[in-house]
Amino acid sequence: MTSQTKENFLDVTVQFADFEFNPAEHTLLHLGHRVAIEPQSFAILNLLLAHPNQLVTRDQLLEQVWGHRYVSDSALSTQIKAVRRVLGDTGRERKYVETVRGRGFRFIAEVLPITPPGEPAGVTNLGAERTPLLGRDTEKSELLARLGNQRWVSVLGLGGVGKTRLVKAVGHDTLTEFSDGVWWIDLVAASDSDSLFTCIAHTLNLAIRLDEGITALARYLTDRQLLLILDNCEHIVEDVAHLLNQLLETTRQPKFLTTSRIPLSLPDEQRVVLQPLTTGVDSANLGPAEALFIREAQRHGIVLTEDVFLHVSELCRSLDGLPLAIQLAAAQLRVFNLEELQQKLDARLTFVGTDNTPSPERGNLGAVLESMWQTLGDTDRELLAYLLAFPADFKATDAEAVFQDTGFALSFARLADCSLICRTDGQSWRLLETVKLFCAQSTSASQRQLGAQAHADWALNRIDVGQNLFSRDTTHWCEAHYDDIQQAQRYFLSIDQPELAAEVCAGTALAMHFDPGARASIALQQIHEYLTLVQDPVILARLHIAAIISAKVPGDAYHHGSAALEIARRCKDDDVKSLAITMAAWTQSLASLEQGDALFDEAIELAQSVNNPLYADLALSYRAGLMAASSKFDAASELAQAIVERGKHDPDPTYPYYAASTVLLAIADSSNMDELNLLIQRVRDFGVDHWATDLAMAVVLAEAGQVSTALQLCRSIHEQMTRAGVSPWPELLIGLAAIVHAQGNEHLAAAWLSAVKQAPIPSRTLQTVIAYRRVRRRLNVRAHNEESLGRTISKATQWLTDSAGHTEALAPPDPKRFDNLSDREDEVLRVMAQGATNGQIADQLAISEKTVRNHITQILRKLQAESRVNAILLAKDMGY
Repeated sequence: MTSQTKENFLDVTVQFADFEFNPAEHTLLHLGHRVAIEPQSFAILNLLLAHPNQLVTRDQLLEQVWGHRYVSDSALSTQIKAVRRVLGDTGRERKYVETVRGRGFRFIAEVLPITPPGEPAGVTNLGAERTPLLGRDTEKSELLARLGNQRWVSVLGLGGVGKTRLVKAVGHDTLTEFSDGVWWIDLVAASDSDSLFTCIAHTLNLAIRLDEGITALARYLTDRQLLLILDNCEHIVEDVAHLLNQLLETTRQPKFLTTSRIPLSLPDEQRVVLQPLTTGVDSANLGPAEALFIREAQRHGIVLTEDVFLHVSELCRSLDGLPLAIQLAAAQLRVFNLEELQQKLDARLTFVGTDNTPSPERGNLGAVLESMWQTLGDTDRELLAYLLAFPADFKATDAEAVFQDTGFALSFARLADCSLICRTDGQSWRLLETVKLFCAQSTSASQRQLGAQAHADWALNRIDVGQNLFSRDTTHWCEAHYDDIQQAQRYFLSIDQPELAAEVCAGTALAMHFDPGARASIALQQIHEYLTLVQDPVILARLHIAAIISAKVPGDAYHHGSAALEIARRCKDDDVKSLAITMAAWTQSLASLEQGDALFDEAIELAQSVNNPLYADLALSYRAGLMAASSKFDAASELAQAIVERGKHDPDPTYPYYAASTVLLAIADSSNMDELNLLIQRVRDFGVDHWATDLAMAVVLAEAGQVSTALQLCRSIHEQMTRAGVSPWPELLIGLAAIVHAQGNEHLAAAWLSAVKQAPIPSRTLQTVIAYRRVRRRLNVRAHNEESLGRTISKATQWLTDSAGHTEALAPPDPKRFDNLSDREDEVLRVMAQGATNGQIADQLAISEKTVRNHITQILRKLQAESRVNAILLAKDMGY
């Protein structure tokens, strides 16, 4: 093989079907088992895999594999047969190696590169690359080169030309170059500068208010080694350009990639214009456009034989190589053959753009869309008009709830079959942006108005403020449908119904309470705006209640509590009145426990008189928290336990149950590990993450001797709050004090508690107040002044960083422990690591809750985990 050159052969491990080909180790694996293959056969397979879907001639094979030695054609044929025999190809069915008569051979299965084990994956939200990028090597190399020298590169091109696919591939290739991550931000749902800012802040998990603006974002980004990919900028180019202009001037390190159909028109815009995919020279040498068509046809169950490749090339040329047009056309092979499809894609049809003016450069995507449109029924077209109301991804069940038509299922399936809607993950769908533009032009204004109204009504009814404000299910729904909630508010405001927009805003307050990032700050700012727009006292009271729940500063909570109480006194809705008095009681207690206690009595009596046990339990759970904060642990425990007992069998436990459970957790008896683990499970069953609850959990776990798990929780709290732009200090010192005390360092525990006491900012939650008093009381630690708060926090930060290298439990878990798990136990652990409750695990895996509990018992034993929490942390360290 003296003539072999490196560029003609693979130098990376690849997979195809059930095979893995490793050129470095000279191995071929099938389903993980090594396959015997001769050296010449291995070299031939290597050369074919290096050129998938391309013709490799007999002369190329002879020269590259045997060099200058003379070898007969029959010897080559023998080795080709050996390759086919190893791969399982037969005379009747060729799935891998195809003969091009008189020319050579072509490898026709999909070939995917495999990332070598141990290669840094970086920090990103890009997701996995599931298919290879076709025909973009030149553009990708240009982008990578420009990013090496420039801080911002703009990728321009037609809708559907593949801009998103390209920039994501570039993001994957640069993961190891950006220590602070590569972040992809889809701006489809953004409509103005505020929502643009929210998209960025939420993706980065930053708690930055709109009034802090670009200055705060720039302060966060300035020295961070990260790449921001802003995708789909065309509809808000002025806002994106303004933001980028400011960030480029005020930051030093971050880099930016943008995609748009039109330039952003800044002086330093480095443009890369993405052209359509090229087609092959002839049927024996397919280009990336034909390769994409063949791959998409295979995805829809259509296998194209060699004799139609010429038609494929002609079809791709008539589509001008636009990837989206090619994908849509390939989907139509389920209805039309190639010749029929070609007839429908003639040059007289134009590409759909932002206006109705035909343009030769826009290609023929409109022909594909128009052809599909003509095959749709009236219900299908009406459904598309309703889907336009969704600002981003949506679930099929959501679309059905908005559409409310008996023909939904069939129409939705037809749209999916036509690729007019596409899956974005296992559960969500999206109306492609280009398809959205076409549908907006092809549906009537009245249809779109009906869809927008139905979508907004659906969001409002789903929240149902009066009944489900404190429902766990509603909380999760609001977290997952933030874009829909914002869209509903915009719609109600556009038709001059601010009261309904305010109802939607108020109904999301609890979900925002559990969100430490930018969305909570945006929601709180919206509340302040609505307070000036509405007059109804019931809605005003709900807005102030929402502001109390979302408030991050005690002073704000007190202000809104006072306002809610004043309005409640003249409110005719007893449920809202009871809730307002309860929330006011909590905020008044921040200033006077006696005054707050009297208000709790009033709220409980009113809730009971109107038979509203939910609000009565809410008042009782908040009272339990205040008792615990006053170190009345026995009375608080008795009160909270009663609420938990009433709610622990509820399939949808409410917020009062969660609040009471967290009180119990914060004052739990750490000597009873069985009861403690049960309590932790109850809190986790609510299915939300909240740093204050994790801090209380860390304190009781440290007391119980589970120092490693407590330390892991503290490290997680520090990371999450810092990323969200919220300082974890001085509250985190409470958890660290409990940990170092458990390690026998009473002096350091006392110093850290002293720093908490002297902090100028009061604690932000009841849980941290309770945890502080618990540590001071239960551990018998006396706080004392020793040094400045800043110096203490600096030392604690360093200790937290250094502790990872000195704590055995913080080392990466032994993979052998996970090898001991059965397949079913592994499935249970994966679902459990996503925060699922036992009931949710049972539903997802179609097993009983008893079986789930038995599996979890075995998982804890095999992983040598102290608790369910510890098992989840171990699993996440292993990438579950």
